[in-house]
Amino acid sequence: MLVVGSYLSPYVRKVLACLELKQLAYEVDPIVPFYGDERFGALSPLRRIPVLIDGDLTLCDSSVICQYLEDKYPAHALYPADVADRARACWLEEFADSRLGDLFIWRLFYQAAVRPSVWGEKGDRELSERTLTVDVPAAMDWLEG
Repeated sequence: MLVVGSYLSPYVRKVLACLELKQLAYEVDPIVPFYGDERFGALSPLRRIPVLIDGDLTLCDSSVICQYLEDKYPAHALYPADVADRARACWLEEFADSRLGDLFIWRLFYQAAVRPSVWGEKGDRELSERTLTVDVPAAMDWLEG
């Protein structure tokens, strides 16, 4: 199996963690997200990582990839067997991908590192400050509740 994506991406690391926990062999093609050549655009029409290539199958999106790995390789189950517990686990995965991803990746890391380093732009300091003082505590309070 081949995982196309950068080790910096938490979504790539999520897939790598699943592969490790399931003790599956894989290789990583460390491509930078949003860039890449025409081949990458054909693999990932949204130009996002990770991409999993397993034989003739190509999949995008970390949650889709992890569910595929769970279904194809049931040994070392990653999700609970109980239907209600599995649904809660899937919801927490979605919350982490969507809400926490928005906060930590786009509002903090992107502003502090990607905009200045990749695009040569100043990050939105006001957005980052509001995220740290208001949004992150609210998300953590919800999780702890």
